[in-house]
Amino acid sequence: MKRLCSFYYNSKSIAFFIVFILCQSFVLAAPYAEYNAEIRKCYDLIIHLKIEEASQKIKALKSNQADNIALIHMQNYLDFFNQLLHFYSSIR
Repeated sequence: MKRLCSFYYNSKSIAFFIVFILCQSFVLAAPYAEYNAEIRKCYDLIIHLKIEEASQKIKALKSNQADNIALIHMQNYLDFFNQLLHFYSSIR
């Protein structure tokens, strides 16, 4: 009986360890927002209306910083200024 109890507690410990390791991998892959130098450069390109360059920079950054949600913010800025430019060009 004692052997069965020790096996039960060992398997319970192993299962806990496996779940713990799996949870850690999910935490490590969590999205983050970091406004680093590359994101700031992208922001400057957008503000100075260099739309094509900014679009290419965002595409390049998506492969390097896939979990950085600051890229979504930059993409939203890019879309806003792109729409604004199309609107102003249509009313001229």
